[in-house]
Amino acid sequence: MKKFLLIIACLILVAVCFTACKTTFSSDYGEEILSNTGFELNEITGWTAVAAEDETAASVKTTLDSSDYSEVVGKYYLSVKANEYNTYTQTVSVEKNSLYRLSAKVRIASSISSEETLAGAFVAIDSDFALVNAIEKSKTDGWKTVETYFNSGDRTSVTVRFGVGTENHHASGTAEFDGISLTKEKVAPEGVIVTDLQGGEEDVAFNALYRTNKEGKLFMILSVVLGAACLFAAYAAFRTMMGRKGAFLTPDMQDQKVSFFKSSAFILIICELVAFAVRLILINFVYGGSTLGGYVTDATKLADLGAAKYYFDEKVLTPIGSLYVLWVMGLLASPLKLVMGSMGFAIFLKIPAVLADLVIVFLVYYLANRKYNQYISALFAGVFAVFPVFFFLSAGWGAYASIGVLFLLLSLISVLDKKYVACIIYYAVSLLFFTEALLLAPLFLAYLVYVFFKSDDDKMAISITLTSAIIVLYLVSIPFILSHFTAGHPFIVVKRYCQAFLAHTGFTENAFTIYGLFGLGAAKANVASYVFNGILVGLMAVATILAFFKSRSRLDLFLLAAFVFVFTFVMTSAVDTLLIYPALVLLLVYGMITGDRRVLKLFGGLSLTTLINTSYAMTIGGYFGSGENSALVLMTAADPVMIIFSVANVLLLGYFGYLVYSICIKEDVKGVVIVEGNYFLYVWGIMKTAAFAVAGFCTKTVPTFFTKTVPGWFKKKSSEDNNAVKGQ
Repeated sequence: MKKFLLIIACLILVAVCFTACKTTFSSDYGEEILSNTGFELNEITGWTAVAAEDETAASVKTTLDSSDYSEVVGKYYLSVKANEYNTYTQTVSVEKNSLYRLSAKVRIASSISSEETLAGAFVAIDSDFALVNAIEKSKTDGWKTVETYFNSGDRTSVTVRFGVGTENHHASGTAEFDGISLTKEKVAPEGVIVTDLQGGEEDVAFNALYRTNKEGKLFMILSVVLGAACLFAAYAAFRTMMGRKGAFLTPDMQDQKVSFFKSSAFILIICELVAFAVRLILINFVYGGSTLGGYVTDATKLADLGAAKYYFDEKVLTPIGSLYVLWVMGLLASPLKLVMGSMGFAIFLKIPAVLADLVIVFLVYYLANRKYNQYISALFAGVFAVFPVFFFLSAGWGAYASIGVLFLLLSLISVLDKKYVACIIYYAVSLLFFTEALLLAPLFLAYLVYVFFKSDDDKMAISITLTSAIIVLYLVSIPFILSHFTAGHPFIVVKRYCQAFLAHTGFTENAFTIYGLFGLGAAKANVASYVFNGILVGLMAVATILAFFKSRSRLDLFLLAAFVFVFTFVMTSAVDTLLIYPALVLLLVYGMITGDRRVLKLFGGLSLTTLINTSYAMTIGGYFGSGENSALVLMTAADPVMIIFSVANVLLLGYFGYLVYSICIKEDVKGVVIVEGNYFLYVWGIMKTAAFAVAGFCTKTVPTFFTKTVPGWFKKKSSEDNNAVKGQ
């Protein structure tokens, strides 16, 4: 009882801490709420571009000859030219039931061309564009102030938008903007119409920037339904095959000759072909995630500027290994006649991620075939090959994190085989492609220290390899940091790696985490949240190290590494969904080797929530079928999908923590219960029994025909065979 009360108290404390992060906004009358309203820093910082595909980016200009200009609006202004629409947005907090004035200074040298009433040079509230707007189409005599007043109602935030034309109201022409302003007012001028914003944040959650389309909705529904069916079918097939003779690989079976079509080689080829076919279809249908958009820019500029100048000018946070690959891909684009930024070039950039996936399919099969026959091995490799979440987060999303995960898996396999030199080398390579692999550094170092003091034979090899790996990692980065040497920043790459953990300024970037549960969503993260991150990650690192020293099992490093990623993903801010990708791979491998049915079910649960997470994020961003017009769109704070599945992920993390305690501390591994018969029929029988039990409870009568629905020949054996050999 005391433990239960302690858990409840901790949960309440965490809830209070997270709720405290969401403070109530307030401002004084006349105080400017928007940032960078006059562009006096000679940049567009603080504003997000929303424009048609072929529009030219707006430019900050200066006019020093016009004295009236400098007296009215300052030195700089923004020139916006549009063929269809070219706009900028900024989301800010407001107080409920307060009066606000939205205004801008506009100058139009030649009338804006459009036949639509709501098209022209404008400033407006994006979600209520038709009601709260100030539009100017005609030529102006110098600078003209346009304004509109509104009452915020139940809103706590609004998105201000200005520019020329919108998605639904195209316009052609050039307008100059300055002094975009949003202020709270006591009263509106006499005769001015004040528009009341209707509803709260929940009512505008899905009509502002979401780019959903029919293709995206259909693909999301199909992928989630088929993904859930795939997970159940794989688990049921595994349970069924485990009850048959020859499930486990024996020395006699290894020496036994079989036809080529039943051999491991042929079955592995089929798995690889299926994995390749699925990814080939996807990369042609989906443009890619926000990561791919950054990769297109990286590859283009690396080819144009070179490594050192690009890394110096752009302050990029992409890992060094990924930059090398992008550099090569960018240089190959020209001889292959690929247009930079085109759909073909985006598909071309996904090839390394696809290849990494195919190698992981081989490794999963290889590990499974150490223990199981070729059919069960193919089952696990097939799960990675066809389950949507894996190719969404690699080939579909276009992220090179899959390359880092590949080498991370190789590193842990080397640990399993006591190849410590290879372990260090593979881990170092994973850092070149996957910054978040740094989260495992404390756990890896703890293990290497354990081996160092336990084995005299490996001390020299570990010391030399670890030192060499650090030196080589730095040497590899030199082509990118040459310009920083002259600027006095020789260790800039270390700084960039650390900054990458804070690259997302919001609490989450479309990730189902505890922050999404408390409605923070994409709200800007504060210093308190980063401090909280450090404390939580530090405690988690200590806990996993202690769990390892209690278990001292090399195999349990797979489980603990997966827990590190899941815990960081669910409990910290400034994360995105890619962080959970390595955890799913490691959980699949650990559950496969140990046969622990609890781990396999946890893998299924996290895979399903991650599938919903990724497919939903890609759907609202228009990544299905919209091609280059797709863009990162953040889920709103009141999005019910985010809240519901954030709860699910928090609960799954709690269950994961229980499994770590049970397996690593209590050494309680629950293997798959060996059964006789078909597991599919067994589950169907249970479902029918449960259904008619409910019916019988309601009607007090059950037909005799249904009194025996579970086949009598389907029986569980009395013993459990977990066959989980823990490496010591």
